Amino acid sequence: MPYRLAAALLSVVALVVWTYGCAPTMTYKEGPLAADYRALSKEDLERYAARVDEEIARVEKGAAPPAGVSREGYLDDLKSRRYEVRTAIAGREIMRQDERRQRMELQRPLP
Repeated sequence: MPYRLAAALLSVVALVVWTYGCAPTMTYKEGPLAADYRALSKEDLERYAARVDEEIARVEKGAAPPAGVSREGYLDDLKSRRYEVRTAIAGREIMRQDERRQRMELQRPLP
């Protein structure tokens, strides 16, 4: 029993440390990092991903980041957001495929 409690506590601590390491360096008030992508539709999410990619390319070519943010920190935040958005797109596609498979199983005649 004490080992289970210690393992659960260690898992929670590891999760908190991991999410803290992935947190953006600051709260953005403008640009692609200011938007909440979680509520977007599939088409809007794909446009948002393209917008993040364009912003990464723009900053890598030498454009200035927002005021008060270092170039490296801004690029790290953009790349982190790009990963989150791509993961969300892939997750939604997997859920859509599962729903379609379940519907097909319900429509299949019983043996």
